[in-house]
Amino acid sequence: MTEYDGSFYGFLARQAISKYNHLINEGLINSVSYTIFEEKLRDLLNKYEIEFEINRLPEYIKLDIVVKKNKFLYNDLISLLNLCGYYISTYVGDDEKEEKTLDIYAYMNNKSLTIFFNKKYDFEESGIKVFMYHVTDSSLKNKILKDGLVAKSKKKIENHPERIYLFDSLNDAKEFAEEIRTNLGVDFMSKEIKPIILKVDMRIVKNIKLYTDPKYPNKDAYYTYDNISFMALKEIILEKDQ
Repeated sequence: MTEYDGSFYGFLARQAISKYNHLINEGLINSVSYTIFEEKLRDLLNKYEIEFEINRLPEYIKLDIVVKKNKFLYNDLISLLNLCGYYISTYVGDDEKEEKTLDIYAYMNNKSLTIFFNKKYDFEESGIKVFMYHVTDSSLKNKILKDGLVAKSKKKIENHPERIYLFDSLNDAKEFAEEIRTNLGVDFMSKEIKPIILKVDMRIVKNIKLYTDPKYPNKDAYYTYDNISFMALKEIILEKDQ
């Protein structure tokens, strides 16, 4: 069935047929609620008799854990994420260095580990506005304006499944761009970040599906797994760049 085995995966697979068949709806995969995911995560960690602390916030679940390397636990965790529609956005080890890779197995070294889980799928948005806005790095501008926005791009400001992020308000996009200027600076991947805003004409984008992004509760933020043609894009010149 999958490269990940272990008794807990078999249990989850059987449960999925009866309890989680609502996850698949005409080909659209949804994430289970934070409550259900937290419950299953607790069941998994209790099975392995591990000390842990879980904190649930509106936009993610935070797990603090001390664990040694255990391939069965790792496989079961990945299987649980796949089944419930979640992913590891970031994790922090003893050195307090934030990592943005899905491979946490190397960090299961009998030391403390903090893991942040986000929903992979959220609610589909049907009332799409005429214009939306995308924030990116200025170094990518020429390529994007030539090739369009491609969900499979590896140029990401944050670790997540392949998505394109959009705001339906120019002010929200400006605020996000300013947050990047202020908080990332030259810190991100050892290079300077100069965010720009691209205006997206949604009338040109056909059959796009948007999903609300819970990580930005104070902004009208969305994401999509669909590509966006270069013909729908236009650069917005910010006042600071004029």
